[in-house]
Amino acid sequence: TASAEPRKAVYRAVKGLHGVIDSRIVALLSSRRTTTMQIAHSLAVVETRIKLRALGITAWMAEPQCRHQYVISQGSVRRAEDVRPDGLAKFGNQCLFVEVDRGNVSLPRIRAKFASYGEYIRSGAFGETYGPIQPAVLLITTSARRKLSVSRQVPKHCPLPVFIHQASTFDAFSKTSEVVQ
Repeated sequence: TASAEPRKAVYRAVKGLHGVIDSRIVALLSSRRTTTMQIAHSLAVVETRIKLRALGITAWMAEPQCRHQYVISQGSVRRAEDVRPDGLAKFGNQCLFVEVDRGNVSLPRIRAKFASYGEYIRSGAFGETYGPIQPAVLLITTSARRKLSVSRQVPKHCPLPVFIHQASTFDAFSKTSEVVQ
């Protein structure tokens, strides 16, 4: 569609920014297919970062920077795990695993993401990587119905707080949100 053309142009421009943006981000963008959904999601993540920056985050890490593959050992069994938020925002001694949900990811996949964050905390890998800061998950979605569906996917014994914020636009994502208090 014609409205997708500017997004594709932005995406192609970003791919050409070697030396301007982090090489891991360039590698990630270069390895992905250029689809309208992927571009729209990437732009929503950038918009989230901009809004969080205005709300006072002290640091931001994009997906390639905060993606973490680690190994869990249970007796003689070792298994590889992977945690990959859309971003990680730091507010002083707190950090938020940021997920931007546009409604196209299945609920079982979202449940698995929440479980992976819990496993990351319980394994000690988070503490080894980031030190003694308090983690939480911030998931931003676009409708009240989706917010309700997603909230039902949070495990009952999740070891970290999960904030699910519904915003039809990012102007609705305000400093009065319980996330940044």
